[in-house]
Amino acid sequence: MNALRQIVSPQNGRLSIDVPRGLEDQAFEVIVVPLGQMSSPLINALKVANNEQLSTAFWQATEAMQQQATQNGLTPERLDQLLSDED
Repeated sequence: MNALRQIVSPQNGRLSIDVPRGLEDQAFEVIVVPLGQMSSPLINALKVANNEQLSTAFWQATEAMQQQATQNGLTPERLDQLLSDED
């Protein structure tokens, strides 16, 4: 299961979420949970900026691993076989 976590602030009453490449054509369940009161706008801005950087780095690393796995012959069928192997 892929998961995406972003901390975003409403702009004009709307939330915007950037979807990682390769997942643009999928449907998503979105759950919105308020973070509560932030102690200052600066802390909120730092948390949002940090989360965006971590999210981007995570998806880039995931994409690199997928490419490497594919290049090394790992297919969805082979992965399923490996995961269901009892040995």
